Amino acid sequence: MPKIVHHAAKGEFPGWDITSYGADGKPIFIEVKATIGKVISAIDITANEWAAAKHEHQRDRYHLYLVTEALSKSPRIEVLQAPYVYVNRGELALEPSVYQLDLRKAPEPRSK
Repeated sequence: MPKIVHHAAKGEFPGWDITSYGADGKPIFIEVKATIGKVISAIDITANEWAAAKHEHQRDRYHLYLVTEALSKSPRIEVLQAPYVYVNRGELALEPSVYQLDLRKAPEPRSK
């Protein structure tokens, strides 16, 4: 019988929020992005999420669930299957927009 795994609730961060299983028994990897607004025009996707989305052996089973009006009585869900394929074909753009500043001391340069 298919099951659903909510990874964040278990303290796991594989690059998606939920693993579900299709009628064929194969896993479906679901990353959920939500807004209280009526439209999602861009989302933030972490390096870990993108690595999972483009992974050769799971990219066709990776889905983005885009939830609008999330706090309403009738939220809307649109599913974008295999986002890597859309980016690879140039139909969607993926651009770095955030950098992480490590506040620990930088390592000393190696002497030659």
